[in-house]
Amino acid sequence: MELQSKTDLVAIMMKELVNNGWTVEKVKQWLEENIEKSIDLYQAKNVAYGDSFGQTVSEYGPVAALVRMGDKFNRVKSLLVDKNRNDVKDEAVTDTLVDLAMYSMMTVWELLNNQNLED
Repeated sequence: MELQSKTDLVAIMMKELVNNGWTVEKVKQWLEENIEKSIDLYQAKNVAYGDSFGQTVSEYGPVAALVRMGDKFNRVKSLLVDKNRNDVKDEAVTDTLVDLAMYSMMTVWELLNNQNLED
């Protein structure tokens, strides 16, 4: 099946969720709750680490963001595909996926607010 657009992918994902008992409203509610938690986590980490992500991207360019996302992606792959055991007891694969999503959003922010990164 060839996808025509991102909309096709979203439609397929939504259909799969609905087939498994999820409604669009239930998915929307789950997203809202978890995005709010992600924002809280972002704020807490920014207090602890400062704007290390933004500073690193400003210094080294967008490749710095890709490196961080690549590390998270490799962690997810290790846990889900390679079936390696998780030795970090307080970090679930879902935590790593949320980190990956946040790095993606933070990269969008850096690209939109730092014009020289897109050149």
